[in-house]
Amino acid sequence: KPPIPDEVRVQRMMAEDAFKANKPDEALHYYETGVQLYPTWPEGNFNAALIAGDLGYYYAAIEHMQAYLELVPDAADAQAARDKILIWQTKTKEK
Repeated sequence: KPPIPDEVRVQRMMAEDAFKANKPDEALHYYETGVQLYPTWPEGNFNAALIAGDLGYYYAAIEHMQAYLELVPDAADAQAARDKILIWQTKTKEK
Protein backbone atom coordinates (compact mmCIF):
# COMPACT_ATOMS: atom_id res chain seq x y z
CA LYS A 1 0.00 0.00 0.00
CA PRO A 2 1.62 3.27 -1.06
CA PRO A 3 1.88 6.10 1.47
CA ILE A 4 -0.64 8.88 1.21
CA PRO A 5 0.51 11.95 -0.74
CA ASP A 6 2.10 14.76 1.27
CA GLU A 7 -0.78 17.17 0.62
CA VAL A 8 -3.17 14.59 2.08
CA ARG A 9 -0.84 13.89 5.01
CA VAL A 10 -1.02 17.61 5.85
CA GLN A 11 -4.84 17.41 5.82
CA ARG A 12 -4.66 14.39 8.15
CA MET A 13 -2.34 16.20 10.56
CA MET A 14 -4.56 19.29 10.56
CA ALA A 15 -7.65 17.13 11.12
CA GLU A 16 -6.02 15.32 14.04
CA ASP A 17 -4.91 18.64 15.53
CA ALA A 18 -8.42 20.11 15.18
CA PHE A 19 -9.94 16.99 16.72
CA LYS A 20 -7.58 17.19 19.72
CA ALA A 21 -8.52 20.86 20.08
CA ASN A 22 -12.19 19.81 20.27
CA LYS A 23 -13.04 21.41 16.92
CA PRO A 24 -14.89 18.57 15.20
CA ASP A 25 -16.34 20.70 12.39
CA GLU A 26 -12.85 21.83 11.49
CA ALA A 27 -11.51 18.26 11.72
CA LEU A 28 -14.28 17.06 9.42
CA HIS A 29 -13.41 19.78 6.92
CA TYR A 30 -9.78 18.65 6.81
CA TYR A 31 -10.69 14.97 6.45
CA GLU A 32 -13.15 15.74 3.67
CA THR A 33 -10.55 17.87 1.88
CA GLY A 34 -8.09 15.00 2.16
CA VAL A 35 -10.62 12.56 0.75
CA GLN A 36 -11.33 14.90 -2.16
CA LEU A 37 -7.61 15.04 -2.90
CA TYR A 38 -7.15 11.28 -2.47
CA PRO A 39 -10.49 9.43 -2.83
CA THR A 40 -8.94 6.03 -2.12
CA TRP A 41 -7.90 7.02 1.43
CA PRO A 42 -9.83 4.59 3.66
CA GLU A 43 -8.81 6.09 7.00
CA GLY A 44 -9.87 9.55 5.89
CA ASN A 45 -13.30 8.29 4.90
CA PHE A 46 -13.65 6.32 8.13
CA ASN A 47 -12.68 9.23 10.37
CA ALA A 48 -14.84 11.66 8.40
CA ALA A 49 -17.77 9.26 8.81
CA LEU A 50 -17.39 9.02 12.58
CA ILE A 51 -17.04 12.76 13.05
CA ALA A 52 -19.94 13.53 10.70
CA GLY A 53 -22.09 11.02 12.57
CA ASP A 54 -21.21 12.56 15.94
CA LEU A 55 -22.13 15.99 14.57
CA GLY A 56 -25.48 14.73 13.29
CA TYR A 57 -24.52 14.98 9.61
CA TYR A 58 -25.91 11.53 8.97
CA TYR A 59 -26.05 11.63 5.17
CA ALA A 60 -22.38 12.62 5.00
CA ALA A 61 -21.52 9.99 7.60
CA ILE A 62 -23.27 7.29 5.58
CA GLU A 63 -21.56 8.38 2.37
CA HIS A 64 -18.09 8.34 3.96
CA MET A 65 -18.63 4.99 5.68
CA GLN A 66 -19.90 3.40 2.46
CA ALA A 67 -16.79 4.70 0.69
CA TYR A 68 -14.65 3.20 3.47
CA LEU A 69 -16.34 -0.18 3.07
CA GLU A 70 -15.90 -0.08 -0.71
CA LEU A 71 -12.18 0.55 -0.23
CA VAL A 72 -11.64 -2.11 2.46
CA PRO A 73 -14.60 -4.52 2.38
CA ASP A 74 -12.72 -7.10 4.46
CA ALA A 75 -11.66 -4.69 7.21
CA ALA A 76 -11.69 -6.12 10.71
CA ASP A 77 -14.28 -3.50 11.67
CA ALA A 78 -16.45 -3.90 8.54
CA GLN A 79 -19.46 -5.23 10.47
CA ALA A 80 -19.24 -2.41 13.00
CA ALA A 81 -19.04 0.05 10.10
CA ARG A 82 -22.15 -1.47 8.50
CA ASP A 83 -23.90 -1.25 11.88
CA LYS A 84 -23.04 2.45 12.11
CA ILE A 85 -24.60 2.97 8.68
CA LEU A 86 -27.82 1.30 9.86
CA ILE A 87 -27.91 3.53 12.95
CA TRP A 88 -27.37 6.68 10.89
CA GLN A 89 -29.99 5.62 8.35
CA THR A 90 -32.49 5.16 11.17
CA LYS A 91 -31.60 8.56 12.62
CA THR A 92 -32.15 10.25 9.23
CA LYS A 93 -35.68 8.86 9.23
CA GLU A 94 -36.30 10.13 12.77
CA LYS A 95 -35.36 13.73 11.92
